[in-house]
Parts: sequence; C-alpha cells; structure tokens
Amino acid sequence: MEHGAREGGEDVDEEAIRILEAEKAWLKEQLPSLLSERAGQWVVVKEQKIHGFFPDNGAAYAAGIAQFGAEAVFLVAPVQADFDAPVDMPALRTGLLYAHL
Repeated sequence: MEHGAREGGEDVDEEAIRILEAEKAWLKEQLPSLLSERAGQWVVVKEQKIHGFFPDNGAAYAAGIAQFGAEAVFLVAPVQADFDAPVDMPALRTGLLYAHL
C-alpha cells in the first residue's frame, strides 16, 4: 500500500507519516550505541526519545498505547543492524487512529 492512501481510498494522515519518518531517522542514528546491549529487542520512540525496550512488537505496541493513548503517533521498531523496515503504524493501517472506542 502506498503512503498517503488507506484501503478503501481514504487519505492517510500525512502529518503522522512525517512524524514517523522523523522518528525512524532519529532512531537509525542511535542504533550503533543500542545494538551492543539491545539487539533483538523492540523499542518505542516518541518525540526523539526512547520510551522503553520490549521483547517483541506486540509488547512494545501495547506499552506505547498504554503510555500515550490509542490516538498518539509513536514508532515501534526493532533494534537490528539492517534497520530499513517500512514505517508502520497499526492503528493508522487498520483505521483505528480516529476510532472512538
């Protein structure tokens, strides 16, 4: 799926994508110092600050939601040397970003 479009043709929040790309770039700069002690873990990043390390993607995502809320924009990413994964925000991808639960 392209950036800027959701399934069904709805527009994706371009600001959220910009924020996630900036967080990803910042994290990529931090990787050399993180790899020695945190390789294989998952990290939550918001506002160019690390908000925790977790054993898997699900745990990191749940912690981010608990800490920032379901509508917040934050990055969940693996701490790995080949860090070039596409930016993904499950709440945005599944249409939950603006859901009123």
